[in-house]
This record gives sequence, C-alpha cells and structure tokens, in this order.
Amino acid sequence: MCRPTTYFSIGDDILLAVEILNFPKLFLPTKVAWINPARTSSKPKGVGLAFTKHENCLKVKDQIEVELGNTIGGSRPTFTM
Repeated sequence: MCRPTTYFSIGDDILLAVEILNFPKLFLPTKVAWINPARTSSKPKGVGLAFTKHENCLKVKDQIEVELGNTIGGSRPTFTM
C-alpha cells in the first residue's frame, strides 16, 4: 500500500487525473507543494498538490472556481495555498 506522506517529497512532479462533473477527464502536471505526515489539530494528514501553468491546469482551475462560486474568498478556512 502506498503511503503518500512517506512516498512523495516536496517539489516532486505528479501527473494528476481529474474528472469534474460533466467535463472530460484531464491529466494535470502538478508538483507536491506540502506534506503533512501526521494529523494535527489544524491540518489533516496528506499531500498538497500545486497546479502548474499548463493549459489543462488553467482549465480545471477555472472550472473549480465556477463550481465553488461565492465560497471563494469566504471566511471559512481551507487547506489551500
């Protein structure tokens, strides 16, 4: 079994497959931006991926922002950078 928090390193290139609602599956070149190996009181265990400036990343970012609508920039905290 792969344990992402021990398998990846900051800056690793990761090809991420993404499907959003009624849009076709896209493959996104991403990089590991953060790793939290153990659950803490403020952050979940996991790996954070950063989108690159690749065309597919920009398309998915736009789609996500449309779906999130008014929740972007709200007062509710998130685990995004």
